[in-house]
Amino acid sequence: MILRKPGKINKTVPQPLPIYPAEKVETYPLIIGVECTKEEITVFLEDGRKVSIPTAWYPRTRSATLKQLKNFRISSDKYGIHWPEIDEDLSIRAFFKGPSNH
Repeated sequence: MILRKPGKINKTVPQPLPIYPAEKVETYPLIIGVECTKEEITVFLEDGRKVSIPTAWYPRTRSATLKQLKNFRISSDKYGIHWPEIDEDLSIRAFFKGPSNH
């Protein structure tokens, strides 16, 4: 049996995690209804508000026919709208923040 002289133990002392202010999480009300015209999309929200945006903000809604705009589905989570004929999706965020610049 070989005995070794104890060496220096390299213990890493855990460092405290930095503390940041809690990020503000944006929450939006649920969509309970939608109306579309050729000029605007209006959502009716669970909190009683009605918010509209121009169809001109988005190329696919801008060029869609009224029939295509009226063919929409509210997403199962109630935070978005999908138009299958024009392959467009808008979230409730778009009604409060406007078009995103991706």
